[in-house]
Amino acid sequence: MRTKKLKPADLKAFKDKGRYSDGGGLYYVIGSKGERRWAFLYKSRRERYPTGAPKVHELGLGGAPAPDGDKPAVSLADARRRADTLRRLLSEGKDPLTEKRSEPIPSPVVVHVELPERPADEKNVLFGTFADAYFKAKKGEWKNEKHVNQWKRSIEVEAAPLRDKIIRDIDTDEVLSLLRPIFLSTPETGKRLQERLSKIFAAATVEKYRDGANPAAWAGHLKETDLRTRKASDVKSHEALPFNDIPLFMHTLRRYTSMSARALEWTILSVARTSETIGARWSEIDYEQKLWIVPAGRMKKSREHRVPLTDSMLTMLEEQRKITGGFEFIFSNNGDPLSNMAMTEVVKGLVRPPRETDQSAVAAVTSDRWQDAIHYFFDNKGAMVCSTKLSRAPTVHGFRSSFSDWANDTTEHDAKIIDFCLAHINSDKTEAAYRRSDAVEKRRRVLIDWDGYCRSRG
Repeated sequence: MRTKKLKPADLKAFKDKGRYSDGGGLYYVIGSKGERRWAFLYKSRRERYPTGAPKVHELGLGGAPAPDGDKPAVSLADARRRADTLRRLLSEGKDPLTEKRSEPIPSPVVVHVELPERPADEKNVLFGTFADAYFKAKKGEWKNEKHVNQWKRSIEVEAAPLRDKIIRDIDTDEVLSLLRPIFLSTPETGKRLQERLSKIFAAATVEKYRDGANPAAWAGHLKETDLRTRKASDVKSHEALPFNDIPLFMHTLRRYTSMSARALEWTILSVARTSETIGARWSEIDYEQKLWIVPAGRMKKSREHRVPLTDSMLTMLEEQRKITGGFEFIFSNNGDPLSNMAMTEVVKGLVRPPRETDQSAVAAVTSDRWQDAIHYFFDNKGAMVCSTKLSRAPTVHGFRSSFSDWANDTTEHDAKIIDFCLAHINSDKTEAAYRRSDAVEKRRRVLIDWDGYCRSRG
């Protein structure tokens, strides 16, 4: 029976969570929180479930129109054009997830930036007013909540000195005055702010709220200034806990009972990134194959990543199911995902310098160790467990480095397989190898060994 084609009016009428078919693999999807998007589903020609049935892949095609219409979205017509492109790839025997597209999927229409009110004097529009309007127009295109929050911080906090200035009058000197101190303290933040300012000024020019050169442009402009004097080697990497300290750290971490602590334990055992863990959904767990399948849209490299589940991780899931099984997210705070800082706060509480209230707890430590600016492990009751020589507290991301150091220095596992565990695709050659096989069983053996090492202190 042929599926009835969707109509624009249908998109406004749909209210319930679910998938609504347009035929040919194209679906209008409404999520648990009412979010709407387009998805293309197709059967893989190579991958199969244990039952023998072909595996079904889902590709996101962008945000879909909502009844309120206050967010930019991919129209029904554009979604159909994108689906046609993917169907052509399939008809040529290609897999859209693994084959390089022979024809690009059409990009969404450029979003028009509208101010709350069109000013009588368009020459006096403030930077803050236009930046807020730009943010509102564009945020619907951004799939990552962390990215949305970073943009909001950029225009409201980091760019605060520009907000009350007329956008038409802002020049290069003012942009440099804003960026210099940020580049010196945190180059990555400075570069992100520069890129965002450049986009805002470019949009303002298109909307005729300013003219002339873009004061935040990089190529041929700010790139030639002293913003580049700080070398990349001066930037500190993510602080990592020495892998020799990992077993005791994990032993101490398991004394913590919070949801954030369990998320951190999962992150370390799976060597995942923070965003991958806090966005982990029950629907991503394949119990038959013992895999956590992170969809491409949530991965840094925009490529599906299959994480082998160890027995310890499966046991964790059993315990979590009792607590969050009724919610979408595995590590959930009353139905919502954890914040980006939740796991960081656990690390800061567990690995830190002693406080005044801890003096009695560390009184037995010898004076020479006390003088080394050592960080200590503290359990969930505030009792000191041991010391570790760190110049600063480790980051959540740093545990991936701890894993890499342990695996490369103490095991016989292939370096490429170790990189695959971390979802590192650093070259065309590595990517080609990953396409052929993600070596899931070899990676499973690595993670089983890592799990055993993490639990070697009981």
